Order: sequence, then structure tokens, then C-alpha cells
Amino acid sequence: GKTDRKALPAPEGDAYAQQTYVAPRSATEEVLAQIWGEVLGLERVGAEDNFFELGGHSLLAMRVSARLNEAFGVELPLRTLFEAPVLADLAERIDIFQWEQTSRQSLNDEASSSEEEWVL
Repeated sequence: GKTDRKALPAPEGDAYAQQTYVAPRSATEEVLAQIWGEVLGLERVGAEDNFFELGGHSLLAMRVSARLNEAFGVELPLRTLFEAPVLADLAERIDIFQWEQTSRQSLNDEASSSEEEWVL
């Protein structure tokens, strides 16, 4: 009673796209679009596209999460993609996460240099 998906013809280009294409608007969105396109096998991914509506699923989400960690140098939890499946929303979360991480690092650096002054 199951469908033999391998016997079906491959979807063409943007067959999964449900809305008008909106080009990525930031560097983060561009990197995300490239990663999603490679993982999902799509030529074009837009800022308003939903990962799961484009054919994504939990196993592909794990691949995307690993690629995001590599590309942005941050440890994003896998659930972030499930909470923000629209490319623009995920890009915003990544930007915020990177900003927070940079801010924490700056505070730690300042605290370390203050401690060094006290030691002298």
C-alpha cells in the first residue's frame, strides 16, 4: 500500500515552491539559500521559502544544521530549524545568535583584562 517514490518522475526545478520567489536580502540569507539548495537539490531557494514545504524532513534538517554550524561558526540547536523553518526567519535567528555570542566573548575578554590589571 506504499507509493514507490523511486518510480515517480523527479520534480522539476521549483516544483515545491508555493509562492513567488523572493531573493535573499542579506549575506546570511544568501548562505542559507545556498546550503538549503544543495541539501534539497534545488537550483533556487528564496527568502520566504519554508524548508519543510520545499521537501525537507528531519534527516535533511540534521544535515542543514551541521552545515550551518560550519558556515556560521555557531552551535545552533537542531530545533532552531523546526522553530524557524522560513529562510528569512532562520537567518534572523542566526544573526541574533552570532551577535549574542560575539557580545558574550567581548564581555569575557574585558573581564579577563580587568582581572589581569588587578593581578599586576
